[in-house]
Amino acid sequence: MHFMLDTNICSYIIKNYSERLVTRFKETDIEQFSISSIVLGELWFGVVRSPNRAKIERFIEDFLRFIHVAPYPEKAAFHYGEIRHFLSSHGRLISGNDMLIAAHAMAENATLITNNTKEFSRIPGLKIENWLE
Repeated sequence: MHFMLDTNICSYIIKNYSERLVTRFKETDIEQFSISSIVLGELWFGVVRSPNRAKIERFIEDFLRFIHVAPYPEKAAFHYGEIRHFLSSHGRLISGNDMLIAAHAMAENATLITNNTKEFSRIPGLKIENWLE
């Protein structure tokens, strides 16, 4: 099984936000996890806008030591086009980055671990789980 972590889940793990989430994360083989390069971009945006940049940067760098960052594959671009068309034709668009992350998870045949199930559940065929529930 392959799990891709959404940005909010990465933040919660880094901040030790939820004991339940951290326990579940530790109980799963680290090789099963990855993050999209899009998620890394979102995390880094959080670093550069933080007044505690040096501290947050260290947390992110520590996290990246054991998590695989998956480069955005060509196949994901096709999923993105399908997702955006579907959501826009139904008047239910979500953020551009969320569509890119969903497309990446679909291209990798991964389950997206997120606390944003309300938006991601709009995407047919995307496997999602919320490990905070």
